[in-house]
Amino acid sequence: MKFTETRIYADPERAARKLVEIASTIEPVQEGRIHIEKINAPFLYQARATPVEYSAGLRLAIECGWLVMHESGTFVKVTETGAELFAEFRGRACAPIVTTTPGIESCSIIARAAWLASDHDGWLI
Repeated sequence: MKFTETRIYADPERAARKLVEIASTIEPVQEGRIHIEKINAPFLYQARATPVEYSAGLRLAIECGWLVMHESGTFVKVTETGAELFAEFRGRACAPIVTTTPGIESCSIIARAAWLASDHDGWLI
């Protein structure tokens, strides 16, 4: 008997790809900066993700070099690598999460192993 649904963003790589997808659709305000709340609100409320999934996804996106966070924590920038993930899907509602980029597999394996080995409470973004 199954009482809960499987959470699609429990996988940090899927969460990271969704965050980059959301960020790539937002118009930057200045020098490529995107307010962090313009990413976290759609991810948490429209995609129905949890704060832990958001935190793990954001950390992985930063570690993989898809996003860069400003030292204040209020802005992010989509890097060239992150933009390439969704460049061919501009104008569509969403990009398929199943696509992979060469060279990213090793990053996601290392980050996923670190995430699984951590206690999840001490992660600061």
